Amino acid sequence: MSTDLYTEPTMNQLSEAASESARRAADTARETANRANAIAKNVTGAVEEVAGDVTDATHDVARSATDTVKEMYHSATLKTGDTLATSKEYVRRNPVPVVLGAVVFGVAIGYALMVARRKPTFGERYADEPLLAVREAILGALSPVTQRVQKGYDSALDGAGKVMDRVHNFGPVHTVDSFSDRIGRIGNNLKFW
Repeated sequence: MSTDLYTEPTMNQLSEAASESARRAADTARETANRANAIAKNVTGAVEEVAGDVTDATHDVARSATDTVKEMYHSATLKTGDTLATSKEYVRRNPVPVVLGAVVFGVAIGYALMVARRKPTFGERYADEPLLAVREAILGALSPVTQRVQKGYDSALDGAGKVMDRVHNFGPVHTVDSFSDRIGRIGNNLKFW
């Protein structure tokens, strides 16, 4: 009898080795699939978080813009109402100077329109000097009225200027910059590979 140190594997042994290799390959495939599933869940969670942040930022910007516009509208309405009330009160207290001022203003505009349309006649040339003297006297008498009207105009102009300053200082660029910074930070957090 001869004893051989090396024996050839039997079919059963080959079959068992192939089965073991197949099991290991299946285990590796399952493990890889589980890892891929976990990565997909992480990516999905990160995308949902980014979408939530974008939605929140958009709502915040819209709310801020709406509040600012409402505040500016309210401020302009109050300033206009105050100026109108002041003007009405002045007209109630001083009706004669206001009516005279309106008449003088109307005459001056009518006169300017008439002069612009045609050449002055000989009589108009001689009437201009007396009319200028009368006009200067009337304007001198109505200077307090014009000063009050000027103050009301300045007040309204100041209110409009403040409203425009608020509109210009609204700062949508700052809001967009902070929004883009937030998206950049979220993007940096998504770098997982």
